[in-house]
Amino acid sequence: MTDRVRFSVDTLEGTALVWLTGDSKGKATYDGGLWRATAQFVGLPARNDSFGKKRVVVKIDGTDIEVEGIYEIFYLREATNHPDGQNGSPNWFYYWLQAINAYGNVQFAGSGGTGPYGTLLGETGIGNIWNWNAAPDKTQIRIFEQASHEAIPYPQATSIRYSGIDLFANIVVHETRHLYQQTEADRLIPNSPGTCFQYGWSWNAPTIHNHWKPGPDREWGVAGKDDDFNGVIDDAKPNPLDFNSPYFEPGWQGSDDEDLTTHEPNARDWPKIWQLPSRYWPTIEAIEADAVIYAEGFTAELA
Repeated sequence: MTDRVRFSVDTLEGTALVWLTGDSKGKATYDGGLWRATAQFVGLPARNDSFGKKRVVVKIDGTDIEVEGIYEIFYLREATNHPDGQNGSPNWFYYWLQAINAYGNVQFAGSGGTGPYGTLLGETGIGNIWNWNAAPDKTQIRIFEQASHEAIPYPQATSIRYSGIDLFANIVVHETRHLYQQTEADRLIPNSPGTCFQYGWSWNAPTIHNHWKPGPDREWGVAGKDDDFNGVIDDAKPNPLDFNSPYFEPGWQGSDDEDLTTHEPNARDWPKIWQLPSRYWPTIEAIEADAVIYAEGFTAELA
């Protein structure tokens, strides 16, 4: 049988196959009562669906004897040797991201700290990061290392626990929903450079907001004009942006301002024209409740 027993295996796209025992054609060696041949794939494939079940065949040259078996190929989860994507990100992040067909600019952000709901699993450039003076990144989602573990993502609202790729998918989709909320809310106000509207709808700003409708003249507040018809020019209180002179006039409370606090303190930044979430609100903010509900539905479909 010497030199007659050979193995062959299915290829793995994007990798090089090297036989570590025998010759380059999968020749087996006899060792302790077994015929052995070790196949090594050098590199990792670019696509997640290249992994999985593969076929191995052992043949005896000069005969019709052939035996087939199935084995499965995996990657090292915490290693960072994937062939593409974000440098330094772990393999689980790279391959799981493909598996859920995520949208937006999803980035691995290392170890997370503590957020309003406990361990920080993911975040976007909106929310309480929003301010008057800097344009937020409305495309990026940051995912932290803890999103690959096991957790109850929103313990104040629900006891549902996720782990592994299910937790990762839930967090990515949750944050994607926030980007959608931002895009839709931005449609409610004008895109006016040099005004409080210049960076879009403000989320979770504790003392200031830009949630105004057009004044009685059906125009958005502008400097040097009495848009609210109250006889005083540029009387915004508080002034959203201090442009020194002249000031900006959005209107007055009770007329064209969107007083979102009339709903519930937790819905402070929820657009009045949107229906409030059916669950989890007002236990948590409306924007969070909406994202939790959306992500739960997606994760259930994934399962």
